[in-house]
Amino acid sequence: CLSQKNENLHWSLYIICFPGLVAKASRANNSKRKPCILYLDSLLHRGGSRATSKLLRSYLSEEYSYKRGKEISFDSKNFPTYELHVPQQKNFSDCGLYLLQYAECFCKDPINHTTDEQECRAWFDQAAVNKKRKQIETIIEKLHPY
Repeated sequence: CLSQKNENLHWSLYIICFPGLVAKASRANNSKRKPCILYLDSLLHRGGSRATSKLLRSYLSEEYSYKRGKEISFDSKNFPTYELHVPQQKNFSDCGLYLLQYAECFCKDPINHTTDEQECRAWFDQAAVNKKRKQIETIIEKLHPY
């Protein structure tokens, strides 16, 4: 998982899925596991994922070459980015809470088959975000009592 804080002071989440399968793609891989990047944004900045996705693919290509001693190109065809339809924040201050909630939901129930603009809006509701806020407040109070 990778979180990104962009120049507009907003957090979004990128999840890199099955990068090791890119090298195996030429061998007729019929698995439901598809190599991709999942992009989750609580303010739905459409198109905001392109530059970061390109940077992540470049990193993966370099990392693969360094660790495996072989050249492989991660590109938008063999490693696409899917912008998931996820619950949206109602204000301009909860993006960090939403990012944490996305990560938690994904870890509990990972998406194993992706399609462009996957529907995940039912993952959680505003009550879950409010609960997450309270959990974080409790942790902070325990770590730093007044």
